[in-house]
Amino acid sequence: MPFYKQPWVWIIAFSVVVAGGVFVLRGEDVFLSRDEVVIAVNEEEMTRREFDIIFKNIQERYLQTMGEEETAKFTEEIKEEAKNAAVEQLLFVSYAKSEGIEISREEVEEFYLEVIEADPGVATKEDILKIWEGEGFREEDADKQVKSALMYEKIYDKYLEEIEITEEEIEEAYRDYLAWVDEVGAPEGEVMEFNEIKEELKEFVSQEKIYRIIEEEIEKFREESDIRIFL
Repeated sequence: MPFYKQPWVWIIAFSVVVAGGVFVLRGEDVFLSRDEVVIAVNEEEMTRREFDIIFKNIQERYLQTMGEEETAKFTEEIKEEAKNAAVEQLLFVSYAKSEGIEISREEVEEFYLEVIEADPGVATKEDILKIWEGEGFREEDADKQVKSALMYEKIYDKYLEEIEITEEEIEEAYRDYLAWVDEVGAPEGEVMEFNEIKEELKEFVSQEKIYRIIEEEIEKFREESDIRIFL
């Protein structure tokens, strides 16, 4: 199964853990309703509860690298990073919908089945939801994240059908591989021949090219978007 088709690949990109607390709003400390909309991009909206999830995930990264005392000094920076991440997520969903990408209920349920098949630690959808509930997710939050992940897959597949990968691009990727091997050493001590890894190199080049296309398209879409932040 290709990298981008692995059940957890894109969901991990969107998955985060929950936080509570007080946020600065218009210069004052204000407790917001957890269901109040705090960020909107075009027709897409994010509630305080959903924003808290992103905030806490970023905060956890800081805690892991610098500890609680130092992390406390970066609350505003974490908040700004969370705002940017929230806008990016909503911007992507809005862009995908503008491209005609929609996710059905059946596709969401199929995703859960793929996770169950791939992960021996879960036997039912309820098992998955229980894990996510422990991290602050409601079922509708989980569905929303799954839809975002599946939208990314569809956008990816759309461009995969449109792009062309030349032999020169694959050869350049192989040269990059050789340079990397020269710097850090070959895994298991063996340098792979070009023909042995040609297909993997082609897939890597495809991924890199598609990521750049998506990034460029979303940046253009950003210029036309109505982005509102109420935090």
